[in-house]
Amino acid sequence: ERLAYVQLAGDVIISGALVHMTGGPDSVFTFLFSLSIINGAILLFRVGALTVATFCSAAFLAIVAHEAGWIVLPGRDTQGPVAQLYYVTFIHLATFYLVAILASYLAEQLRRAGRELDQKTVDIAELRVLNDNIVNSLASGLITVDDSGCIMSYNDGAERISGYPPSKVLGRSLSEVFPEVFDLLTFDSALDGLPRRLETVFTRWDHARIIVEYSVSQLMNARGEVFGKVLHFEDATQIRALESAVKRHERLAAVGQLASSIAHEIRNPLASISGSMEM
Repeated sequence: ERLAYVQLAGDVIISGALVHMTGGPDSVFTFLFSLSIINGAILLFRVGALTVATFCSAAFLAIVAHEAGWIVLPGRDTQGPVAQLYYVTFIHLATFYLVAILASYLAEQLRRAGRELDQKTVDIAELRVLNDNIVNSLASGLITVDDSGCIMSYNDGAERISGYPPSKVLGRSLSEVFPEVFDLLTFDSALDGLPRRLETVFTRWDHARIIVEYSVSQLMNARGEVFGKVLHFEDATQIRALESAVKRHERLAAVGQLASSIAHEIRNPLASISGSMEM
């Protein structure tokens, strides 16, 4: 900030010297004062613009005083009283402060917009980090593909289930990495906007075969246009093994219940026969 004030003071001094050497209040270079004021608004906003406007006013008053013969400045002789000197002075000073007010207003608007943009950038970055944390914390796999079937994103759950590292997956076609899944998908407009639940056998990176249950839904942008698909899948191998075990236990329980019923039915006549034999 201190260096900015030094720079602006140097600009005002140079502008004042140029105006003084080229005709004083009638110089065509008086617009340089306005440029210095605008520069002050850009660097230091409202305070800088008003401060530079005050410096420019003081420099212009010194030039006018030299023209009127009240003070003597080096570099150029006095021309004597200038016609309408007070009017010209008032116009220039008013112009300086009007430029300062307008430039400071625009600079403050620019600074406010910059702050809002910075805040939006921070919010977007935090939202992106939150979204990444949520997606990567899922135990299930989540893959997004574009219309051509190229993989755009790939979460940690998908890496744990498939065994494929992201470097082997991102940017490649789904048909190369997950051919079993790709064969069941239709990359056209046949989804009708509804997710579909499917199941297939998948070969992992270590060549182990697992049962994968997955669903496919459309991927849309902020304008509601479909530009890809979302593939959400889970490792259902253990679930299917548990279901098979439950079914096996149910069958064994049914066999046991049937054997118990048969034994009961056999025991009844045996009791009658035993009683008859005893009698």
